[in-house]
Amino acid sequence: MLTTRKVDEKLDDNKLMERTPHKEIKHCNCSCVSKYGLGIFPILFGVCVMLTFIISYTIAVIDRHIDPFFPRISDTGSKKPESNVFGLLLSICSFLGFSVAVIRFIQLNHKLKTNELIASRVLLINKIGLFFGVVACFGVVVVANFQDQGESSEFHDVGAVFVFGGGVVYCCFQTYLTACTLQCGFNSKCLYYVRLILCISSAILFILFGVSFYFSSNATSKALKHLLTIWKSTDPGYKMHITSSLSEWFCAVCLLIYFISFSKEFYEVKIGFTIKRNELGYQSIPQFV
Repeated sequence: MLTTRKVDEKLDDNKLMERTPHKEIKHCNCSCVSKYGLGIFPILFGVCVMLTFIISYTIAVIDRHIDPFFPRISDTGSKKPESNVFGLLLSICSFLGFSVAVIRFIQLNHKLKTNELIASRVLLINKIGLFFGVVACFGVVVVANFQDQGESSEFHDVGAVFVFGGGVVYCCFQTYLTACTLQCGFNSKCLYYVRLILCISSAILFILFGVSFYFSSNATSKALKHLLTIWKSTDPGYKMHITSSLSEWFCAVCLLIYFISFSKEFYEVKIGFTIKRNELGYQSIPQFV
């Protein structure tokens, strides 16, 4: 009798839940993101990167840790106290850059899946592009936590290759995807050509940076290879050092402008959440527009 009564009670509860309509509550944590889209993320990324370079460079020059003319980016954060600021802000930049790469992937994936003219290989290229974007952001974390001094310099150099190499390859994939979406009317030709120029420029500058850095490092004695932050015109490899520093800075600027160029497209992107109540409890379902 008890078991039969329990079964009847469960059946009554199920009938009651079927009759009760599901309640939906729309929820958004940030009203500005919901209203104006996600275009603020590339801008925040650009501002954070510029603040990182400006603050660390200023502190390093004031403390006379670097030559104010054409230092390497890594040299601006190689010694304390500027290394603390350099590492902290670069970690924030890595998170923002990762957010931009993920949003870009979701945005393109949403557009490409809804268009019959796009082949499946383009969706694969979008995934590969996200991979290199994540590699570049991981490289930023490595550069932030392993300064260009002492035993950690090798890890720092590997991180720098991830940042610039991964960033350049990521831009190449994004330029190709921009051309694909251009054929479907999603982008303007002006934006495509701007990204194409930035992509080619960053690739050339990255190669120039790597070659000149190699020769300037070989011209310097092994004892001073990673300790020389104040260069003189009489130092061996000085010209290669200047070439390396300039190409590194300009390559970073090209990559930064490229990421900021996503801002206009991201303003059309909105992410919201719909919370549904059912017999299992509450479910939060993300919505991408």
